[in-house]
Amino acid sequence: MRIVRPSLRTWLSIVAALVVAAGFAFWLSRDGARQVRDFSAAWENIGPAAILLAALVALVQIVCQAGRFAVVARESAGIQVLAAGRIFIFGQAANLFLPARAGDLGKVAATAATSSRGTRPEVASAAAIVLADKFVDATSMVLIALLVVPGALAQIDVPWLRPSPWWILGGALLVAAVLWLPLPVSWRAKIVVVAGKLRETFRNMAHPRAIFLAFAVGFAAWTAETLGLHILAVAVGYPLSPGALFTALIAVNIGTAIPLTPAQIGTFEASLGYGLSLSGVPAGHGLVIATIYHALQIASVVVWSLVSYVSVLARARVAPSETG
Repeated sequence: MRIVRPSLRTWLSIVAALVVAAGFAFWLSRDGARQVRDFSAAWENIGPAAILLAALVALVQIVCQAGRFAVVARESAGIQVLAAGRIFIFGQAANLFLPARAGDLGKVAATAATSSRGTRPEVASAAAIVLADKFVDATSMVLIALLVVPGALAQIDVPWLRPSPWWILGGALLVAAVLWLPLPVSWRAKIVVVAGKLRETFRNMAHPRAIFLAFAVGFAAWTAETLGLHILAVAVGYPLSPGALFTALIAVNIGTAIPLTPAQIGTFEASLGYGLSLSGVPAGHGLVIATIYHALQIASVVVWSLVSYVSVLARARVAPSETG
């Protein structure tokens, strides 16, 4: 009988699940009765109107994110906006339920298979488009964070979160470690090719209209994400500042950078709950906000995936009738 050894990802998922369970048990053991009461009270305070409004904002957020990818794909490779939007949405859906960010690989494969300007992009060019979209997304987040987060951090009584020279030193050491990381020769060759295509992608986007559109939609996506969290926080009774909300979203992005559980269930709620607690939101209330917020994020991706799937089926049925 062949013995199948669990993969590293399987072990990491098991460890993550145990850590989340242990953290929840520790949270209950500290002041379980009060935390449960807080959770129940917060759940009762959130009415259907707030959830519906936050759901609509989440749907708009996905449209903005798909639009950002579509701008990058159109300006750099001439891919149609609707086709690029569907690629992004299907990729996000795959990221929810498949391991190791498989949806991003799916975006690369689907982009490479999409006709543009009479040809199809090379795989390296498709990978560059996906990376350029992530660059615009991350840069938009950083720019907004520079505007609203410092004021929020000044009011948070967590010394290690406040800006200091140690941040710069730690960032420099991290960059140096990545640059000096030993990689196989074949990997280095592929990285060089993708880096060249990435430079070509940015050159194609190096005109005012493309830059403005990409970052405008990127800012809109982050604004919608913050607004959705604001709606739920206010419904529970915490009208947090934009800086506090964005700090919580940054905590989510750091906590879920490495996917360990399907749809980031558990890690997302823990990260967002911690980010909200930095601004004084009790753990029970933060868990309610995080749970509903995450559910709406997942639901919005599923809804737009179904819409995109139906549109693809409709196009497939119309195409034979037109050729016939």
